[in-house]
Amino acid sequence: MIFLKALILLVMNVLAGFLLVQPVRWFLFFPKRQLHFFGKPVPFTPGFLWRKKDWLFQKINYWVNYYLENAANRKDRSSKLWEWEQRIYDETYDKLDGVMRIKYVPTVVKSKIREIIALFIYEFARHFLRSFIPFLVKRYRLTRYIDLIEAKADVAQVMFYFDKYFHRYVTLFMLGLSGLIGLYNFLIYLLLQLF
Repeated sequence: MIFLKALILLVMNVLAGFLLVQPVRWFLFFPKRQLHFFGKPVPFTPGFLWRKKDWLFQKINYWVNYYLENAANRKDRSSKLWEWEQRIYDETYDKLDGVMRIKYVPTVVKSKIREIIALFIYEFARHFLRSFIPFLVKRYRLTRYIDLIEAKADVAQVMFYFDKYFHRYVTLFMLGLSGLIGLYNFLIYLLLQLF
């Protein structure tokens, strides 16, 4: 009887590991259509990706266009890009505090070296963020590809790839992990009951 109770503990741990993974899949993909209960729509139906597919692509288009507008406007000091550039400058300047510890070099020269290097990194980042990335977006017509993916995106195909490349492996990992935990609990329970 003690062995059976310990075995139930093992099975419950494996079941818990399995049930940790399944709700994510159900939340993303099931059901495919809006469900109704006594004429009222059931919340969280259809599944998240079925429900939010259009919203997701609208947000991606919005953020790409927002980025391009901010990159074109170099004088706007309220944009996120300007904040990133300032943060790059500040963090680079702070990381170069080792220059100030160089011996036998005047403090003025050390501070100028520190400032010049930080300014160089800042200008490089600024050019990269405001010129190179927008060039790539326009050169490879990223917005066109986003529209193409939106037109061709099928949630059923996404579910297929999700199951094939992600869900299966995560489920196996969780089953293995929870099985090991269950085996540990199984052995501890048996040892406690026998001694």
